[in-house]
Amino acid sequence: MNLPKELTTVTPLSKILAIIFFITFPLMGFYLGLSYQKNIEQAQVTNNSVQNEKSINLQQAGNADNQVALVGGDHSLIELKFPDDSGITTDGKKFISRDSEIAQINNLLASYPPVKIYNLIGLPGETLEKMRREGEQNSGNNLPDMRTWFRIQYGQNYDATGVMEQLKNYSLVEDINFAPQAVPLPNLSNQLFNYRGEVDGSKYSPTVVSAFRVSVNTNLLKDKTVKKVIFNLPDGVSYTVVKERIFGCGAGECTDPATCPAGCATIEYTWIGNIEEAQNDAPEKVTIVVNGNTIAGSIPEVLGVNKYQYRIGNMAEETSNILFKIDPSKYGVD
Repeated sequence: MNLPKELTTVTPLSKILAIIFFITFPLMGFYLGLSYQKNIEQAQVTNNSVQNEKSINLQQAGNADNQVALVGGDHSLIELKFPDDSGITTDGKKFISRDSEIAQINNLLASYPPVKIYNLIGLPGETLEKMRREGEQNSGNNLPDMRTWFRIQYGQNYDATGVMEQLKNYSLVEDINFAPQAVPLPNLSNQLFNYRGEVDGSKYSPTVVSAFRVSVNTNLLKDKTVKKVIFNLPDGVSYTVVKERIFGCGAGECTDPATCPAGCATIEYTWIGNIEEAQNDAPEKVTIVVNGNTIAGSIPEVLGVNKYQYRIGNMAEETSNILFKIDPSKYGVD
């Protein structure tokens, strides 16, 4: 196709327009590209700001949760840690060390005397150090010195927040918090005892073969609808005990002290049962007395099922109930 001559003829005007287009089009493209990039960056900044705000909100919510956790706990029981291998020990009332700062801590505790001070794990220092060395040898890793973790125990309703805040000021105190608050667990079985570690029972009596810290599912003893309870003993022996009677103030009896049998009005629950597996003509009996935080009992009351007897009680220096395994046939009746 042949174009008209006026469209193909180079004129001064066409030269000027060509130069203008040659210069302006690249400049316009460059400007539009800059504007587009600026818009993209602004959009990214806005999006990042939104994400950061969400992240900050989540972090603040998490911090609030942590604050709740820190505020919670048992305010009468302080847990603290000294430096590893510091050699700090306790005699139950104060810390023992030649470090001058420990003397200052003891002076503070003397102003706010605790019920007792004890190692967090509850094992002798030699045992803890042996476990640590063996663990390091087997794992090849450095393990913490559990001898340097302690608990400072005050009375049940005492708030030791002020003491803890002052203890934070000492450089030897590497970590400090309130002990976790014990949460009652639901009754998931009809086993009575939950074991929390063995203790030296020989110091209580020569008739004691072994002794264990235990928590007791007292709901089983207080619930009138529970007919059988398994007394799961530490050496693998378990007795199924059939409830015979439950009485006491908590059981709805003895509401009038003037008409109550002797002692009944001052006892919350007395639980009596018969060992189901007993082969004797007379059933073996079990008696457990629950009175507030005090628990006492004998399993069985006399020997007959085997040569051992088991007794439970509260000891002054222990925070848990202690279950004793007794062998009177070997040492004489306790």
